[in-house]
Amino acid sequence: MPKLTNSKLPKYLRVASRNRGFYWKDGKRVYLPGLYNSPESLKAYKEQMDLIFEERLSEKTEPQTITLKTNQLTVAELVAAFLKWGETYYVKNGKPTGTNEDHELASRPLVELYGNFKVDKITQLELIAIQEFLVTKGLSRKHLNARIGRIKRIFNWGTGRGIISHDVAGRLKFVENLKKGRTKAREAPKPKPVADSVVEATLPHLSPVVADMVQIHRVIGSRPDEVCSMTWNQIDNSDDIWIYCPGHKMDYRDILKALPLGKKCQAILERYKDTPPDQIIFSPKRTMRERAEKLAEKRAVGKNKKIQPSQIERKKYKQVRGEN
Repeated sequence: MPKLTNSKLPKYLRVASRNRGFYWKDGKRVYLPGLYNSPESLKAYKEQMDLIFEERLSEKTEPQTITLKTNQLTVAELVAAFLKWGETYYVKNGKPTGTNEDHELASRPLVELYGNFKVDKITQLELIAIQEFLVTKGLSRKHLNARIGRIKRIFNWGTGRGIISHDVAGRLKFVENLKKGRTKAREAPKPKPVADSVVEATLPHLSPVVADMVQIHRVIGSRPDEVCSMTWNQIDNSDDIWIYCPGHKMDYRDILKALPLGKKCQAILERYKDTPPDQIIFSPKRTMRERAEKLAEKRAVGKNKKIQPSQIERKKYKQVRGEN
């Protein structure tokens, strides 16, 4: 019996604007009945996760039979089989990562030029022809090499599952990446950091929350999405230097990523201490609330102190939904 745990089941999440619980399935949101964290919502989530767990367990226990044979499989069929498999493999927290789309894009010239070819007829010459075709399309050298690598990945996948001969993937491994200065493919300029003077001049024009995000991003040098998804559950503040351990694209390899948060970052994060541990610290909802409060202060000191009827109704509606 294959092992299967519920650690990879879709997470229970919250839509702040509706105060509703939901989870991701096949790239779509599945909303749960009742309010977020209510008994009704949690019960429905548990029942649906049990169903998904049973479905995945049955898929794992079913015998896997491969009916496609090397002598009859076309390139287009191989690519289609890989992309179908990638729909469930390239997923994180129940949501597609985009890697499968990258493989689909990389395989387009392969299918357009050689889709009707039998897989065992593909050689180094066909892959080199695709390289030259992509050069004429103006792709940068590194981007082109990445696409060729994804094409090789598709053939390696087929070999690993016994649906194509290992000779096919073995031949393609001898096609080298394009080297700098030895190809007609253009060199893309290396991205450079934004000058400190530009950042400092921009900060006053940003909302307080976004400005704080920019400053933390500059200090820890993380990916932008790692700042956007930061929660207190991911931060160890038990020592003088706080440690932020975000989820990242190498999680599946059990590689830990630890980012130190020094005094400057700690001072910024202190004003977000009221955020629940499992909620995003730099929430767009907080940005909108602070913006509304700032406008209210300006209105209070100005001549027009009257609150618009639409704002009164909006506040009532939020109270009914249980929002702050």
